[in-house]
Amino acid sequence: MINNSMRGLIGCGYHLGSSVMQRHPSMMPYLAGTRRGLDYFDLRLSLAMLKRALRVLNEMVTQNGQDKQEAARILFVGHGPLVPTLLKARVPTPHGYLNNRWIAGILDNWDEKVVGPLRHYLSEPEFLLQKTHHNRFKKTLVGLAPLERKPDLVVFMSRKGQEVGLKECWQANVPTIALVGSDCDSRYVTYPIPANCDRLAVQWLVLSLLLEALDIK
Repeated sequence: MINNSMRGLIGCGYHLGSSVMQRHPSMMPYLAGTRRGLDYFDLRLSLAMLKRALRVLNEMVTQNGQDKQEAARILFVGHGPLVPTLLKARVPTPHGYLNNRWIAGILDNWDEKVVGPLRHYLSEPEFLLQKTHHNRFKKTLVGLAPLERKPDLVVFMSRKGQEVGLKECWQANVPTIALVGSDCDSRYVTYPIPANCDRLAVQWLVLSLLLEALDIK
């Protein structure tokens, strides 16, 4: 359940934005004001949008039922030590995770077997570069294996640095949920959650709620 205490959300820095000078125009509707040169979010609006994202996630899973073939596939994308740890420990099949940068073309080439040869997803120069780090790259793909097919929804724990992934999901008509900071472009996010996407404590809080929406204990 969502902690409805405004004080608790403020305590983890959920409402904090970036510098006014870095503000992205698409985030203006979600801001409550500025203080000492920093934007801060309308916490009530952000909480409502978080609840909407949780509802969408829960409905997608429950509508598809318990049949393994029909069950919705959710892909979680996150960076940092806390997010991958929680994902690996709590995400069972048929959901998956990507704990590194988005791999360009991964949705377009999903039918080519996402855990197959690296050449399916990389240009020639990138293939040669990544070949020297094959073990690391293999670990990146491991979390995708449980999905078995293209994800029905992708969750980005931070909008930052995910332009390629979000645009690819948009073009493939795969809905997305993402934590979006005040300095981020929210236009390609289907269900944005305005919040401090830089702080790991906030990512941990939101990810825990999302996993609860999937009934993952």
